[in-house]
Amino acid sequence: MSEYTEVTDVVEVPSNVGVEGFLQTIRVYLRKPRVQSILIDSRGKVSVRRFVKEGDTERNIGIDFTELQPSAIVRNAHVEEVTVLGDTNAAVVLGSLLDLVAVSQLKPLAFMTGASTALWEWHRVTTGVTLKNHETLYGLPLYSDRGLPDTALVLAAGFGRDAALVDTRRAFKIEIPTYRVPETNVEVFL
Repeated sequence: MSEYTEVTDVVEVPSNVGVEGFLQTIRVYLRKPRVQSILIDSRGKVSVRRFVKEGDTERNIGIDFTELQPSAIVRNAHVEEVTVLGDTNAAVVLGSLLDLVAVSQLKPLAFMTGASTALWEWHRVTTGVTLKNHETLYGLPLYSDRGLPDTALVLAAGFGRDAALVDTRRAFKIEIPTYRVPETNVEVFL
């Protein structure tokens, strides 16, 4: 008779995959036999306690989050490019994006941008306001993803206000204007 050993698997759910990442993790483990408990902590870790047969090679279950990443969601949505003039105020552009969503009879779901985004500098330079919270933007979640360019800002839209990011039906993308800071070490010859 084979013996069972209790093991605890810990899965770190990336912050930019949202609730769907947690649900996918739980779905994968609920399909496995002898799961005893699933614990989710506030830092995005899912701990699963289960029994495995001795010699069971399926110890580390790989969960693929790539289809839940913001860049994959943008790739699968209808994306409309919106032109921004270089000196346009960031608040005006963001308001215009929200208006485009409303005109399309959709609801805004979240903003998405690159991991080292130019968004904060653009907002500061054009509005004079430095935003302190980098997890939300104008009341909507803000997801960063290495798969998106740092100069891209995408507003995802769906059919319902409570829809998940994976339910994105349409996305509105702008290219963030970049600003070069002049050098402070300048020599003047007379």
